[in-house]
Amino acid sequence: MDEREKNQIEAWKVLVDLWKSENAVKTSKLMMFFAVQSLFVVAFSMRTGFDWVVPVLALLFSVLWFFCIGRTVACQKHWKKKADGLFSKFSEESKEAYGIFPTPLDELLFPIYGRMPATYILLFPPVLTFVIWLIILVFILSTTTIHPSESLPQLGQYGV
Repeated sequence: MDEREKNQIEAWKVLVDLWKSENAVKTSKLMMFFAVQSLFVVAFSMRTGFDWVVPVLALLFSVLWFFCIGRTVACQKHWKKKADGLFSKFSEESKEAYGIFPTPLDELLFPIYGRMPATYILLFPPVLTFVIWLIILVFILSTTTIHPSESLPQLGQYGV
């Protein structure tokens, strides 16, 4: 094994570590997403005079989270692609010397979990909540009539 291949193996290890570290980030982002959506549901159940505000905020949050987690997923895919590219260049002797053997994901997990791409699991919740909040918002706006006397409060009402 030459020096160049040793450097490639070290680079591969760094890329695999970067790829693995994103799993914790994705999990915490998903937990945060569900926590904030739960707060939106609680806020919506405590209806005030402006029922449309919470669904609009929830819609915005769903869109922002979709792009936030999408970026994380894209970075992880990039690192995995780079790591796989380096891995394919290693000689069989180097793989054996470093104990690097690819293990199919299906062998590590139950078959259904191994076949479901994490991208779908991570990006489906914000899309679903976006659709749900949009339906709620459309329903609220279609059933609410705003009279001129019920317009948004003026700043002067609060001593500003």
